Amino acid sequence: QNLKLVHIEGNPLSRTDLTNAILHPGSKDKALSIVVVSGENTEVGTNPDKRAVYSALMAEDICSQENIKPKCLLAELVDRRLGQQVKQSCAGFGYISPMELMGLFISQVVEHAELNAVWSELLQFAGSTIYIKDARLYGRLNEEVTFHELMEAAHARDEIALG
Repeated sequence: QNLKLVHIEGNPLSRTDLTNAILHPGSKDKALSIVVVSGENTEVGTNPDKRAVYSALMAEDICSQENIKPKCLLAELVDRRLGQQVKQSCAGFGYISPMELMGLFISQVVEHAELNAVWSELLQFAGSTIYIKDARLYGRLNEEVTFHELMEAAHARDEIALG
């Protein structure tokens, strides 16, 4: 299946910027996935989880008003309880908790000892690191590419694409 990479810069707390991102050409005709990733907390007195929830709920509202049904609407949240509260009140909302992911990694190591070396490499302080990078590094915007083409672009940069 081909993927279409779209990278749009803007303020995720701005309704105008978020609307422009959701309504980019072709979004109504394709399966749309929205993932809000918490940025680093650079502002004093702000909470990245609350900003991520606000952006995700605003994206859900925009999709509802535009009659768009996103295939996936997720937010990265550190506070698992906040994620569960929002999920209970909004049926289409999902969340990813880094702490839960760590728990899943640990259970994988316990259940599948053969993966221990892989997880050890990925999770050690000086080991490999997983980054989410700008889509423009791996393909032209608004152009469908296969995952194999993404893997080749990552390999050309001495990187590995996960998917």
